[in-house]
Amino acid sequence: MPDVSVIIPVYNGIKFVDQLINKLKDQTHQSVEFIIVDDGSTDGTTEHLKQLTLDERFKVLYKTNGGVSAARNFAIAQSSGTYIMFIDADDAPLPTMVAAYHEKIVNSNNDFEFFESQKVDFAGTNLGPIGAYHAEQLNRSVSRNEMFAYIGQQFVFGYPFLSISKAQLWSDTSFDPTIKYQEDTLALAKILAQKPDFKAGFNKEVHYLYLQNPESALHQMPISGYIDILKVSELIIGYAQSAKIDSLSLKVLNGLKISGLMSLLAVAALTGDKATFKKYRPIYLKEYRKTIFPEAKVKLRKAIQYFAVLFNIKAVLVSAYKNIYKV
Repeated sequence: MPDVSVIIPVYNGIKFVDQLINKLKDQTHQSVEFIIVDDGSTDGTTEHLKQLTLDERFKVLYKTNGGVSAARNFAIAQSSGTYIMFIDADDAPLPTMVAAYHEKIVNSNNDFEFFESQKVDFAGTNLGPIGAYHAEQLNRSVSRNEMFAYIGQQFVFGYPFLSISKAQLWSDTSFDPTIKYQEDTLALAKILAQKPDFKAGFNKEVHYLYLQNPESALHQMPISGYIDILKVSELIIGYAQSAKIDSLSLKVLNGLKISGLMSLLAVAALTGDKATFKKYRPIYLKEYRKTIFPEAKVKLRKAIQYFAVLFNIKAVLVSAYKNIYKV
């Protein structure tokens, strides 16, 4: 049985599959299985994978196209590691990634260990961190209630490549193939709801480079995508309620819904979608009043946004969001 199962979905990855394989071969940890799932590629990836000579650490699976969540679920069902990690096929795991992640979770015995990552562009330029954790999260084990509150404050980042987790946690949990956006955070919330004694650790270490693509789904997302993100926040809150987390943590978690509503209203303002703005404006105003923002700077920023929505000053929302969303 390998220490770690590393799951990597690939779809039409002919341009980067060789680089991916080389990055995996460079991993210093040896007790590992790399499960590559070809999710019904049509660009020659399938044929290329079949021609590669891979060592015993590699397991290549093939399935009809069903999306990244279905591919991950397919791999989880056939994994045998004590721990599970995820990698995106077009990114660059550093050679230390598996070894460092594994060492940390073995030593801590936490259910999850979270790490930071660096964003890079196609030229390799460093664009800043993903997962810039706060000091209060570090050097200790974080409880389930705290995790839900951190999700509400967006101190927990759902990118699967930022974490390693105990494989047993995934026996009753999977990624929802019907969810296109933030399916990773939703899966984490489901695990949290099922495990009252959940413990996680957060680390400032970087062992992964994330390719920042300006043409990514987030930057090109239609307004229906923002509505889907709002639905995911409601599902996550539902998991927290079913877990009976304390009322304070629930009020902080509601910040996730506020962020989703604010993004939706901002994009509606940017695109001149008056009907959507009118529909979700009263929902935002109602939800805001039952949300707690623990950080002073965040509370001030949210208050400015609230009054902009309250007094229908769309120019403030457009100014704040026009450089974030390409709609």
